[in-house]
Amino acid sequence: MTGLYQVGLDLDLIIPSGDVAAFATNLAPFDNLTVGDGLGFSAVFDPSVGLGSYSATYSLYLSDQNVGASLSRYEYPLTLHLQGTVVQGADAVPEPGSFALLILGLGGVIAVQRHKR
Repeated sequence: MTGLYQVGLDLDLIIPSGDVAAFATNLAPFDNLTVGDGLGFSAVFDPSVGLGSYSATYSLYLSDQNVGASLSRYEYPLTLHLQGTVVQGADAVPEPGSFALLILGLGGVIAVQRHKR
């Protein structure tokens, strides 16, 4: 125990569902996370899974540190929803400025050709 009436936090269970193959996470059970401490987790969407929309749900079940009688412990459910979409990329279209420079350049070449004649 970290102090009077204070206990650590445990992440006892992680239940993934949905398109979990489209996401990479580093979620992992832990125990005895004390007051003032923290843990960082990340989730990354993998766009190489192909075109479409993907969603995954991770149900996390947290509880008080394993001290005392089981009846005195509390459980804290937490649900994490992840979504990602892969869309078809647009074909390359020249910028208007680039197109204008091309027209001016061609116009200059034509003008020089005419001037030489």
